[in-house]
Amino acid sequence: MLKDELKRIILENQERMPFGLFARRIETLRATRQIHAVVGLWRAGKTFFLYQIINELLASGVPREGILLVNFEDERLAGLSAERLGMVLDAYYELFPGRVRDEVHVFLDEVFFEVQDARDDAERRRIVTTYVDLVVYKDLVERNSVKNLAAMKALIRHFVTNATRKASLTRLAATLGAGPVSKNTILQYTSFLEDANVIYACPKFSYKLRQGNTPSKFYLADPSFKTVAGANFSADRGPFFENAVYVELRRRGFEVSFFEEAVECDFIAKSGTKVVGAYQVCVDPERAGDRELRGLRAALDAFGLDRGTIVTADEEREETLDGQSIRYIPLWRWLLDVWPRVSYPPPCADPTG
Repeated sequence: MLKDELKRIILENQERMPFGLFARRIETLRATRQIHAVVGLWRAGKTFFLYQIINELLASGVPREGILLVNFEDERLAGLSAERLGMVLDAYYELFPGRVRDEVHVFLDEVFFEVQDARDDAERRRIVTTYVDLVVYKDLVERNSVKNLAAMKALIRHFVTNATRKASLTRLAATLGAGPVSKNTILQYTSFLEDANVIYACPKFSYKLRQGNTPSKFYLADPSFKTVAGANFSADRGPFFENAVYVELRRRGFEVSFFEEAVECDFIAKSGTKVVGAYQVCVDPERAGDRELRGLRAALDAFGLDRGTIVTADEEREETLDGQSIRYIPLWRWLLDVWPRVSYPPPCADPTG
């Protein structure tokens, strides 16, 4: 499935060629046979510099089929890990098997290797802090003309510190700690953060279109922000596991909410108007006791589901309770959709199918 997405991306990018741009008066190094990394400040024009090189190659007679361009910020490639990068070339050569022995010009845009190659944790934190400053503060403030910078910083700090927890925006204005801030300002700044895909709001499940002041849970697009901008970072893996599951459910195309009655279930996945899955996140089920299981089973009962998933750190098993099938699966297996023991519908299948 991911390879098919890669093929679509490769063909889409080729159809866009040549690119409309104002060419820079600079040597683009296209005549060399070396590998080059184009580096520079954020929004300095690195992508359009690549486009200029591509346009020059086309003008020199290189066919579109001889150019491979992939932008790793494409959301469709969210599941492409470093270990699977060879799939890019596999997809290309499956599209153009006749070019196996020909010259191919490869352009990889937005490759985020810096954090992985950092020397130590201190450098990783410095890099992520820079991302927070550039991508969040400056872009958000400049693009939306944010006037109360202290309130925006305090709001970001609140969300990254309290990621995965419920928050009432109507009450937050009084507790933010950034001086007098109106409820409307909090609502507006939160919408800026959501529009920029910095945070995601996960509402309480309801069949009603409007839920009044019911608190939502908030999740981070990049959990690493919590390690540098949060006020209470700890070694607790629970919030990071929960955040990862939420983001992955969204990536798979589901509408995600949480279930809460007498007990709570972390996630309800809905496709269209139909609830299709219930998920609980529990790093150590044995230590947690039966609380997480009761929450999951309550959700299964509420929506008439016959099976649910508890995402764990290491525990891997399945059990049947009163006709309900419960699978315990490690996070890494669930993310990769590797479950060898039973034949469940794959989580990453088309949710509308």
